[in-house]
Amino acid sequence: MMSNRSIHVSLMVMLSAILLAFSACASPQAPAATAEPTLPPPASPEPTATEPTQSAGQAFTSERFAYSFEFPAGWLVRDKPGEWPDFDPLDPNRTAGIDIFAGYVDNRNLALGVGARDLPEEETLVSWVETAKALIKAGVSKGVCYEGIENDPVSEEQITLGGEAAVLLQYECPASHDSFGLVALSVHNQQGYWLTWIAPQGNAEADKAEFTQILSTFSFTK
Repeated sequence: MMSNRSIHVSLMVMLSAILLAFSACASPQAPAATAEPTLPPPASPEPTATEPTQSAGQAFTSERFAYSFEFPAGWLVRDKPGEWPDFDPLDPNRTAGIDIFAGYVDNRNLALGVGARDLPEEETLVSWVETAKALIKAGVSKGVCYEGIENDPVSEEQITLGGEAAVLLQYECPASHDSFGLVALSVHNQQGYWLTWIAPQGNAEADKAEFTQILSTFSFTK
């Protein structure tokens, strides 16, 4: 028979074992570390294709007046000698006519004329502008407004044409024809150049902007 002391020791050993087992079961275990998901690097954006810039005009080169430029798409061109001989405001001796470009836009008849004439050696841009204004006012070949007698220009400004100095005149034609006119003047290789824009009144700002755009494409070829 076991003594009381032996029984007591045995009970203590068993109790300790039970407590250890209970502690092992009750102790929370740290959750296993979860690996962070690896995200793929952001895709590089695809390069955007750049649409080629297309001109809205039609390219034209004049052999007889030695220039090139772009006139509005859809317009007609009359550049053969003898065509439009009376539409030549700045050369009273010419019978071959000048280059004419005509369009019908938004119920408006628009016309653009380009010509050149030989000048005396002493002629400068300043004197050519004065000569041109006098011829236009006298109504040579029906002038800019296609009338007999015309007014002085309402404005005069310095511009460039083909990279060279030029002058832009603005006309408000007599009310009988209700027209609006612009004339660009330049001297190149001892020739006086002129480009005229004629349109109905009432759209002066837009007309001037379009004419200025056309002038920006102009270049001398000789």
